[in-house]
Amino acid sequence: MKKLLYPILTAILLISLTGCFGGGAASTVKDTYNAALNQDRDYLNKVLSQGEGYDPDDLDEIIDVLTDDVKAAKSIKNLEAKEYKQGSLNKEAVEHFNDMFDNNWALVTTKSNRDDYIQVWILQEINGDYFIVDTSGYDMEEFQEEFLK
Repeated sequence: MKKLLYPILTAILLISLTGCFGGGAASTVKDTYNAALNQDRDYLNKVLSQGEGYDPDDLDEIIDVLTDDVKAAKSIKNLEAKEYKQGSLNKEAVEHFNDMFDNNWALVTTKSNRDDYIQVWILQEINGDYFIVDTSGYDMEEFQEEFLK
């Protein structure tokens, strides 16, 4: 009985850990900053590949911007990536993103090195992976007016 119990407990533990450390929209944004710091061009090309207008020739500039953001914040953790559930967003924003991204999107914000300014990231989940499809900067007041209830 003990021999059977240990593999079952190990499997449950591994499944639980996978859920805790597994992806998600906010994790993908943090991983994107980490990839920029590590010059991981393959990861960045993959995660950005679904964005309309993404040009791999712009990757050096993207890496510079993301790296500067992390350096200014002193860590990726200080960027405070936060996913907003659709229920916390206003109806117009939800309808807009549903129309643009066929009801398959997540909104994440990160702080900026400027006070009262945040970066808004829109991601889509495709086959279990999140891809960044749009990003824009907003001052906090504008973000609250345009997106939050």
